[in-house]
Amino acid sequence: MPSSQNDTRKQQIHDALLALQRGDSACASATLKSLIASDPNDPEAWSFYGIAILKQNQQDGLNALSKACQLSPLEPRWHLHLGSCLSDVNQLVAAEQALRKASKLSHNQTSIAITLSQTLQRMGKAKEAVAVLNDTVGRYNEPAAHYQLSQLYAVQHDYPMAIASLNTAYKGQMMSDKDTLLFARWHLNIKQHALAQQHLNILLTRQPYHPDATKLAAQLATWKGDFEYAKTLLKSAFNHHPRDVALMIELLLLPGEHDSQIYDLAISTVDKTTTSSQQAISLLFALSQVADRNGNFDEAWNFAKSANQRASNGLTFDVGLLYQQLDRALAIYQKSDPCETRHDKELIYFLGPPRCGGSLLQNVMAASPSISSVGERGALLPYLMPLLEEPHGLSIFKQQQQDLQNADIAGLVGFDRHAKTYVDKTTHNTHIAGLISRIHPSAKFVEMQKNKHDMMLSIFMRNFSGSFPYSFDLNNISQYLDFQAVAINKWKSAGLLMVTHNHDDFVRQPAPHGRALFNALSFDWDDGFLDPQARRSSVETFSAMQVRSEIKAPAQAKSQQYARFLQHY
Repeated sequence: MPSSQNDTRKQQIHDALLALQRGDSACASATLKSLIASDPNDPEAWSFYGIAILKQNQQDGLNALSKACQLSPLEPRWHLHLGSCLSDVNQLVAAEQALRKASKLSHNQTSIAITLSQTLQRMGKAKEAVAVLNDTVGRYNEPAAHYQLSQLYAVQHDYPMAIASLNTAYKGQMMSDKDTLLFARWHLNIKQHALAQQHLNILLTRQPYHPDATKLAAQLATWKGDFEYAKTLLKSAFNHHPRDVALMIELLLLPGEHDSQIYDLAISTVDKTTTSSQQAISLLFALSQVADRNGNFDEAWNFAKSANQRASNGLTFDVGLLYQQLDRALAIYQKSDPCETRHDKELIYFLGPPRCGGSLLQNVMAASPSISSVGERGALLPYLMPLLEEPHGLSIFKQQQQDLQNADIAGLVGFDRHAKTYVDKTTHNTHIAGLISRIHPSAKFVEMQKNKHDMMLSIFMRNFSGSFPYSFDLNNISQYLDFQAVAINKWKSAGLLMVTHNHDDFVRQPAPHGRALFNALSFDWDDGFLDPQARRSSVETFSAMQVRSEIKAPAQAKSQQYARFLQHY
């Protein structure tokens, strides 16, 4: 191609890319189509043309992207473009194939490795995503790869590794406000409260009354039991950011007397055009909690009902899918053997639904100096749940068992290297309890029992909609709680040993029932474990304030105050 023609082509490609950047795909596609007409064998024009038309015509876009790969099969950029676009349209298996080709051709170049790892993560292949990133880190040691690793570790609740990777990503540079906040949150998750406070102080020094930093600082104060200081922090920030709905919500959720002006402001804010749908839902749930504490039960119910109606947004819940997954998990359990135990740690898993009393019990147990609460770590879930959809799930499980044990123990030791025993209360433990026992044969399991109506009410009146699709409908909640009970009985019938703990009995008589549980698990009991100040672990769930309070049974079950709404379940 003559030099002048080549210069013109480069300018046209440049103009097309600028058009794509500003969102003018029509202009970009017209320019690129003209280039293709003049040279049908131009892979660059084909690749960018595919990107330009993908949203208007998905199949033609993918065909154009594939054409570029055919014309220049050794150029990693075209395979990257194809893989990225396939991922964008949720054709993840094909996306993985294209991105792996791009990775191989580029010797796992960092930007390609990051895109591949993100796709693998979406596919539930967390372990493979980490391997891809570790390879590119070993080759190029670029900050972007360390940063992506930190996000991936955090998704898996491996916060020590997430912190280490983020530190490396920012080595020699000032951390952004966003990541300083993230850093503080991760430190809080692994009970490094002083470090969490240190990073919050850094951010609040840079930006006094920073809303998100203030919220986290208030949560830390709440965990310490200093509700008044938490309220002072939030009020000061709210005075500077009176339109910040999240600060308003945090103020409403704190126990104690509330400013009636904030309550009235929250009610008027729900339906403002500037209030997002999610903010309105969260406000309604917070208003429900305030009304409930004030004894206005009808008002509390109506707020929660309105919040759940908005949250449902046409979503459906099919409990039958959970029973199918359970049957597959049972089949894998029955056709596999325990792997060799290569560690001296003790693991305890709580089996029960949300709001079953797990947070309180976990923190009472963590008052023992040898026991560490890991919250809802659930690090095995990203590996085990996908196996329940795999036709060859059993063989894959057998291949991965020992590696999963080794990796899980390494993550727990990184979480708290001084602990001898770790307690995990992830809700989905029940779904795969037998598979966990095959990976950790010495693990102990605790069946959590609580009044069904109390659990139903507690779930319905809290903003679980982002995590649990059954949570905004009473019938769905009831079906899910029944599933949990059936799953526990099926695991028992399959031979999994469990210790039973009844939350309602425990809060009525904490000392004898606490001692009985510790004895059943072969741990020494001390009545001092019931002291709220002995509970060292931070709590990320809605139970944070209850966990920091004295254990005492209510005069009557909360559900009795809402009995007319729950009588059919």
